[in-house]
Amino acid sequence: MIIVFVGLLLRSVIGVVAAVILIWVCNVVTTGMMASLGILMTPPSSIAPTIILTIAVADAVHILSGFLKRWRSGLPKDEALSHGLHANLFAITLTSITTAIGFLNLNFSEAPPYQDLGNVVAIGVIAAYLYSVFWLTALLRVLPLDKIAYIDKLFTKAKGSSTAAQVLSDTTPAAIAANLNPLQKLVKSVINTPKLTLSLLGTFAIMSVLCIPMNRINDAYVEYFSTDTTFRQDTDFIAHNLTGVYSIELDIKSSRNVSVIC
Repeated sequence: MIIVFVGLLLRSVIGVVAAVILIWVCNVVTTGMMASLGILMTPPSSIAPTIILTIAVADAVHILSGFLKRWRSGLPKDEALSHGLHANLFAITLTSITTAIGFLNLNFSEAPPYQDLGNVVAIGVIAAYLYSVFWLTALLRVLPLDKIAYIDKLFTKAKGSSTAAQVLSDTTPAAIAANLNPLQKLVKSVINTPKLTLSLLGTFAIMSVLCIPMNRINDAYVEYFSTDTTFRQDTDFIAHNLTGVYSIELDIKSSRNVSVIC
């Protein structure tokens, strides 16, 4: 699904293919690093590929959108690639560093699987950054974009020739507003109504804060699974009719050099 949205946003088959290859490479590299470092694949760490996929797509979209915008405007490929990378390099670097640091904070967790999750995702974030900045840029550099650019025309509207009068008429405010895409219209509405936007989002934030006490702390791992699964149905039957699936262990210290565990 995320690939479909990338295609709709970039309107480029080339961009989608490059993003898919980048995602695959980043996950392969991260999985290999997990094995080399002896990190086990546990339920918490198994969601790392999904997180890395999201981060890799974000990095790729930044670079690809900047490159494609300038390339479609008529700049040579090398110049468009240079401008696209230069415009987004600082943002990608900053977000990658802060994201990696954030996931490394999971090492303060008392549960080793969540420590592994933080370390794996941090590795994946750095891999996504390096492969986006270096490998993706090199891939776009060597791809014969001029020969396969006609594919992208399926996703973009062909522009015909226009007379001078048409060009002048296209610069009127009404024509400019009519040619804006949905995202540009959204940005324009936010800029034109800052007080309304702040009021609505501020009210929503306050209402969300008031709902915080409704959260419950629950570590019943059986309830992680849907009631449609066989495992959940079996464990519910055991809990309702037999002894249950949870246990409590007590370590009782004695005056002797032995301990009793019950």
